[in-house]
Amino acid sequence: MRKLVLTLLLLSSCKPATPHDCRREAEAVCKRLARDLQKVESKEDLQKIAPKLQKRFIQLADLTIKAKELKIKEGEEILGENKIITKILLPELKRIYGLEGGRPLLEKIEREALHKLDAVNHS
Repeated sequence: MRKLVLTLLLLSSCKPATPHDCRREAEAVCKRLARDLQKVESKEDLQKIAPKLQKRFIQLADLTIKAKELKIKEGEEILGENKIITKILLPELKRIYGLEGGRPLLEKIEREALHKLDAVNHS
């Protein structure tokens, strides 16, 4: 029980407190996501890591939502131009979209994260 309480305290203290923290965490998630995608050579490979990818996309959505909330509170820029996304992640996403069956499967993997973002943007 003490371990559970200590773990929860540690996890709650690691949440981003500023838009800058959100950006730093989002960059780390993008790097991990790009590394995961670099291993994908086929639709079957993509299916094998789908749960991990879905988790990472949801993490990005949650960080984006948190950054938006913090921006409203602090008046800071949310994420700004992110070179990691454009240099590392975007080429991998494009490559996966080019694989046979890759686009519909990746869109399915991203769906839950996109729904979270849409819900916040339309509220």
